[in-house]
Amino acid sequence: MAAGGARVFALTGKYYHAAELGFDQAGGGFRDSGRVNILPLTLDSLLLQWTCVVPTSGNPLLRYARYRDAIGLKKAMDVMLENARAWMEKKENVYGIDVWNAISKDSVLLIAKMKTVGYPDTKDIYKTIGALRKYIAEHGAKETDHPMLHVTPLENGQYESMIGIATDVALDGNAIFERKRFIPWKVVVGQTRGGPWKAERAMKQLQQYLTDYEKVTMALPFQLLVTERDQESDTTNWVTQVVQPVS
Repeated sequence: MAAGGARVFALTGKYYHAAELGFDQAGGGFRDSGRVNILPLTLDSLLLQWTCVVPTSGNPLLRYARYRDAIGLKKAMDVMLENARAWMEKKENVYGIDVWNAISKDSVLLIAKMKTVGYPDTKDIYKTIGALRKYIAEHGAKETDHPMLHVTPLENGQYESMIGIATDVALDGNAIFERKRFIPWKVVVGQTRGGPWKAERAMKQLQQYLTDYEKVTMALPFQLLVTERDQESDTTNWVTQVVQPVS
């Protein structure tokens, strides 16, 4: 990569909590190198320490040229470090999803479960959502949020899906549907756009975020299906929120 005009940097070595960068003027080959040390400070902060040594010479003209090189290099390093700081301060750049903290709503849920061979497809999911919505409407209740989805892999390529819809009143369950309560609680929320595998990847990235920030999880994580997937054929337009209650 280039910075500070014609200055060029390239990764030339990897170490534990450190990296080596080669640098030189564009087209001149990597004449010198420096090391970036990654020093953890706090739970959510770290220090990047970039050091390098520019060899000098007994020849006055060459020594002055190397001094000018060192000044230009420092300016380029400052630009690179500032760009790195701005990039890494955005969680979506690090984890691939936008992440924020929130408080869940006090909700009553109507839950249905289903098992499928292979990851559940959109038709399977919305068939169950349709049955839930029909039951809710027939009993005079209304939905208060987007449908919720939690998928658990089982043995032999099977999956169990739990689908829930929040309602404005508590409904009695039956042999198919189960009533649950989702009390107000702290949650961490991430948002992504794309198909089912993008949503599952976002769920994994959210779990990585929780591990990095030492969050204690409470209850099952779930997807909030913001987009009505059965009405939008272009999966790149699907918006999904991934939610994890935390203590």
